[in-house]
Amino acid sequence: MKAREVTTPVLFMHNDGDTNVLPEHTKGLFIVLRSLGKPCWWVNYRGERHAITGEKNRLDFARRTFSFLEYYLKGKPMPGWMKEHI
Repeated sequence: MKAREVTTPVLFMHNDGDTNVLPEHTKGLFIVLRSLGKPCWWVNYRGERHAITGEKNRLDFARRTFSFLEYYLKGKPMPGWMKEHI
């Protein structure tokens, strides 16, 4: 793995009910990136599977994605959910 070479901020979305891809795979990469001090965040929706089906969760993830991109691409202030996640 070339985790040391990652330079792009990463926003993971992997739900605990996913049966297509084991959440442990995301967890492992997330832990490695965090231990290397790489900018990464992980969003998990309890009870959701591979895709987000709940309207509330879809809207929440859209908002998080938008604020993540605004922070990194437009220089907006870091949103609260990203600060809390650190």
